[in-house]
Amino acid sequence: MRKIQKILFPTDFSNESKPAMELAVELAQKFGAHLTLLHVWTDPLYIGAVGNAYALAPEVLAQAQEEAEHALEKLRLEVAKAGVPVNAITLEGIAPDVILAMAHSQNMDLIVMGTHGRSGLKRFFLGSIAEQVLRAAECPVLTVRPPADSAQKL
Repeated sequence: MRKIQKILFPTDFSNESKPAMELAVELAQKFGAHLTLLHVWTDPLYIGAVGNAYALAPEVLAQAQEEAEHALEKLRLEVAKAGVPVNAITLEGIAPDVILAMAHSQNMDLIVMGTHGRSGLKRFFLGSIAEQVLRAAECPVLTVRPPADSAQKL
């Protein structure tokens, strides 16, 4: 059996990611593993009616990034209280690419991540970060769906 010493938990802070975080913490406790919390930051662009792209003002972007880092630190403290060795990292980029690069460069043994449970047109248009990671990861990926009553319906 493969030894699990390093677990990566990517999060977007959504409600759907909470069950995955709980499981990641439980697994880290069970295996005595180190848990890395990762949030991938992407500068949001807004596309206008005629296809023009608009970026947010630099001060708004800075505030949003600061809020994300604060939320990640809050999660880190919560995990640390559970007695799990943990670190938290915020990186900028395209989520699947950054998650895969982090897992590879840090020799992660397992990735635990939530899914949004999208189906139909929502999944077609919004895609699935979890699916992209699952298809390309070098280590095992454990995906955790949200409870049925919170799944987003089309």
